Amino acid sequence: MVMKVKKFSKDLPNFTYDEKGDWVDLYVNWACVTKNEEFYIENAQKLKLQEFNPENELWYYEGEIVIVGLGVAIELPYFHEAQIRPRSSTFKKTGLLLTNSIGTIDEFYKGDLDEWMGIFYATRDGHINRFDRLLQFKVEQKMVKPEIEYVEKLGNNNRGGYGTSGN
Repeated sequence: MVMKVKKFSKDLPNFTYDEKGDWVDLYVNWACVTKNEEFYIENAQKLKLQEFNPENELWYYEGEIVIVGLGVAIELPYFHEAQIRPRSSTFKKTGLLLTNSIGTIDEFYKGDLDEWMGIFYATRDGHINRFDRLLQFKVEQKMVKPEIEYVEKLGNNNRGGYGTSGN
């Protein structure tokens, strides 16, 4: 599989891929903070309401929205999508929650200005640094369109209720 990657900044680190895993880390290239829930992501790059200080830190406070630009636009193979999720340590280290839990990018989001981003909600005060690895992604084949058949009964054993393993 070949993915074309456009970097928005020459000093942005290249991707590294851990052969033991199937995720690729994404680096924070820029970030901004806002308290306005109606803030539109299209304006993030233009406004950069509060951005990195000279030490490349961005401080945020509980209840604020933190928008990060990941510094890349990627051309995915046809019939594939990228799933972006927080790294397992992101919340513990930062108190940031990705607002849509999982971001999905399809193969048509591939223009020269289609920079990948993430929007977080701050659950506590904290800070991030430029080039922090808050998010990761993996590429998967898109779901094949299913043929749907509606029935009165499925005819299978019940497992024990939603959220159980049946034990």
